[in-house]
Amino acid sequence: MPEVQVCFYKKNNCIIGFSAVGHAGRRKPKMRLWQLFHKKDKEYAAQSEYGNIVCAGISALLLNTTRSLIALTDTVIDVQSEETGLLRCSVIRGHNEKTALLMESLILGIQEIAREYPKRIRIEIIDT
Repeated sequence: MPEVQVCFYKKNNCIIGFSAVGHAGRRKPKMRLWQLFHKKDKEYAAQSEYGNIVCAGISALLLNTTRSLIALTDTVIDVQSEETGLLRCSVIRGHNEKTALLMESLILGIQEIAREYPKRIRIEIIDT
């Protein structure tokens, strides 16, 4: 079962929020970041404790999108974060083209990570 689950919520063909929960593992200190870019090492990373790179990538995308929605748009959002690893972001009002672009960019980024590490991530898009 994937350790990171990301859900996107869609209404009227627009992404109106997302939630993510989980953690993809820990990275051993002997592993060098550049090694993760080699095919055989990516496979090893996906099957071992090196999933921290996956979690870090997903976290960076989620947090950057949340902060970008606040700083770069007039969109009003509700953000919830828990120590369990849950992050939830919902658009309250002001969904516009910038909001849509940021949300679509987030989906693209998460899908790219999931393509590289399919055993670590589960993505759902839910119509509400």
